[in-house]
Amino acid sequence: MKFDDIIKISSNDPTYKDAVRKYLEGQYDSNWYFLIHAIRSNLLHAGKVTYKLIKIQEQTKTNDQRRVETLFTINMHYSYFLSGPLLGTILFTSAALEVFLRMCMRAFWEQESPPKKRGRGVQDDLLKKIDEFDKLAANQKLKRAYESLLEEEVPTEINEGFKSLIAFRNNCYHSDPILIKSTGTHEETRGRHKREVTYRGDYPFLWSGNRPLAFRHALQAIRLHDAIVKDLLIRHAPKIYLHSDLHDEHPEDSLIEHGLPMGISSDDLDQLADDWDAVDKQIDAVPDEDQRAFLKDIKRKVTLRSVD
Repeated sequence: MKFDDIIKISSNDPTYKDAVRKYLEGQYDSNWYFLIHAIRSNLLHAGKVTYKLIKIQEQTKTNDQRRVETLFTINMHYSYFLSGPLLGTILFTSAALEVFLRMCMRAFWEQESPPKKRGRGVQDDLLKKIDEFDKLAANQKLKRAYESLLEEEVPTEINEGFKSLIAFRNNCYHSDPILIKSTGTHEETRGRHKREVTYRGDYPFLWSGNRPLAFRHALQAIRLHDAIVKDLLIRHAPKIYLHSDLHDEHPEDSLIEHGLPMGISSDDLDQLADDWDAVDKQIDAVPDEDQRAFLKDIKRKVTLRSVD
């Protein structure tokens, strides 16, 4: 029975509940579907605020505002309105990918299992496979999925991008306080070991500046997600079924960038990222001495008191 057939039945009909149960029997539900929407939401908010900050910078140039004032204005707006959507886009994408990989493997293992059999619950042999998969490191899960579904190695670009995304995610949730040493270098610990912090991967350290993340990083994350989904779900042959009418019949809707509102193209997103990079570079060029002088001016104004 299809969903279209069910909605023709009145909810008061005694056969309605049984029809719904049979329709849902053996299907999967997953956080992945909501995560995709949440990622799009974060990306759209990040794009909107990024665009506004670019316009602020353009307006201040027209008004001959001091660059140092522009720097502090943009830093404030970035902190309040842009940092969250950017970070949310990236972290939600890392979560969506791990959920997607597990769901793909589950669907692959139960590919030949009819809905009634799946509806009776997880079989012991499947539990063992799931347990083994869950114990793998994230990059090994990606490798296993490509080998199982495509009988291929993970493309190098995707593999490196995935490793960088997972490293960034881990650094957000399990980060160590960074020690600033007298030499000017940074040191971190891992267990009983210490090491000097060096930049690695495609994502910055969140403590490395006032505006560490850019719109380009958010695009980078969602396009990695979409590349993996295209490989494992859309171009997979024989086709893998997620046992969901919506995503099985229209798998392209699972692509984050594909589901953006009409009128927003990939070229538009790339242009926005380029424009922000240009603004970021310009305001980063404000000399430290100008920033110090501006802070002194603010401090003097704050300490003024009215005399009655």
